[in-house]
Amino acid sequence: MDCLKYNIDIPKYIIKESSLETCHNLIRLQNNIKCIDIINKKISSTKLFLSLDTESYEKNHNYLTEVGWIIFNKNGEIKEKKHYIVQEYLSLRNGKYVDDNKFNYNFGESITRPLNEIKLILKMNLDRVNYIVGQGIKNDICDLKKINIDLSKFKEMNDTLETYGIIDTQDLYAANFFESPVSLKKGLDKFFISYRNLHNAGNDAYYTMKYFLALLRNFEFSDSKIQNLLKIKIPVIKSYINHILKKKKINMLYIFIYININDYNENDYIRYSEEKKLLKKQEKKLKKLSKIKRNNYRNNFYDDYADIFL
Repeated sequence: MDCLKYNIDIPKYIIKESSLETCHNLIRLQNNIKCIDIINKKISSTKLFLSLDTESYEKNHNYLTEVGWIIFNKNGEIKEKKHYIVQEYLSLRNGKYVDDNKFNYNFGESITRPLNEIKLILKMNLDRVNYIVGQGIKNDICDLKKINIDLSKFKEMNDTLETYGIIDTQDLYAANFFESPVSLKKGLDKFFISYRNLHNAGNDAYYTMKYFLALLRNFEFSDSKIQNLLKIKIPVIKSYINHILKKKKINMLYIFIYININDYNENDYIRYSEEKKLLKKQEKKLKKLSKIKRNNYRNNFYDDYADIFL
């Protein structure tokens, strides 16, 4: 799989030191391309999309302060647009880390309601649509799960047509431009879409819709760059990962995992990601320890962790 690193048709931003990560990123980009082609060619203009955005209190993200959405079809015909402010957290204001535009909705009247009432209204609207769209939508989904909104019928759109799908404009951006995803602001600038008062949930939902439609219009499936990337084959699964531990200085942690694999398996990538997260957690713990404790901790951890790989 190391040959992928030297393929000029693969964007540089998805090539990583680990071949597992490179393969995973390549598959994801190929799926993003297929996804946008499916939306353009196979989803009827009668199907409804719901562009969604949530805002939370910058000092405690468990406090959901706003929800905004807009229902529309692929032709850009708007059926409904809403901006709700959560009554329980009305007094909580952002402004230190995130712009405070709670009361600056551009497209109508903001409605202040208790959270339970907003949940019921949103659930009814989710029942009306086939697809939910968002910019970095995993964050919005996470916010909705915290307030017990069930989105299980919506499946992530990859390389197959889903009856009820989740679409992330960051993925569509990557499919269009072969670049690492950018913020909503930068994406709007790319298409010269005017905007104001971002970080208002209703406004962001509206501008995400405009951005989504622009990404659909801009996409050319027949482009040679896209076709060349789709022709790249991921190595077939034949063998498992060979983990080799090598010492390399990473601040005070002398552990570095070198991955040497010949064939790609998504389960290998999942396992590798989990182990990488564990290492990062250990690094953070290590930094908090005194020098003497740090050396002992590092040596014990290295001995224990080596058993996982060898």
